[in-house]
Amino acid sequence: DIAFFVSHYLFKLPGSGSPVLWHQDSSYFGLESTTEADVGPVNMWLAVDPSTQENGCLKVIPGSHKRGILPITGRTSGSDVLGTAVEEEVDDAAAVHLELEPGDISVHHPAILHGSDSNLSNQRRCGLNIRYVAGSTRVVQDLGDDLFFMRGKPDHEVNKYRAWPEWKQGQHMEFRGCTEWNHERQQRQGEGVEELTEEQQRKRERLVDYFVQLSSRMASVRQVANGMIGGRQCVL
Repeated sequence: DIAFFVSHYLFKLPGSGSPVLWHQDSSYFGLESTTEADVGPVNMWLAVDPSTQENGCLKVIPGSHKRGILPITGRTSGSDVLGTAVEEEVDDAAAVHLELEPGDISVHHPAILHGSDSNLSNQRRCGLNIRYVAGSTRVVQDLGDDLFFMRGKPDHEVNKYRAWPEWKQGQHMEFRGCTEWNHERQQRQGEGVEELTEEQQRKRERLVDYFVQLSSRMASVRQVANGMIGGRQCVL
């Protein structure tokens, strides 16, 4: 039984992009095991752009996941993304850089020490972060109703799952199998998963539009800020 519990794009603009200090994903997840057979979440990183050392690719400390969860601290410079890091010193020389081409993926354990450097190149670095958990793992952090059941039989006593989204011609991008999607999704999303009401769907669409517009405004502000820092004249 496999569930999908969070996904987001991670990007660093050229010549900027704050570093991500050494950390373990498990320190930030609100997850609770309900069986002894539960395993931790799996983190998949899908490269959208080339991911290199120059533009701040993911770096990991091999074997560090065997040490368990380490204490974290908030004592950082404030210029990093998370504002936290593991307390102990990490040997940067032991790091392995995971350089990827667009379409490549890396999969890592939730307890492995990892991070990334600033993007000092002239190339954007973007990737899609996707996380999966066992169906018996309870997600206790507030993620709204954005949990999707992917395979097996959902236990609705453990989590509440959202219906797979409906594909609408002319509104959504076409993909392989899109014409069969609306029929197949109801069979694949798991028994007992309730469809969104029309009002819930409209509310979700308004929320998506809001975040798209917010992201666009933030990107514009970053471009202006980068121009000011680079000595170019910018007008807000």
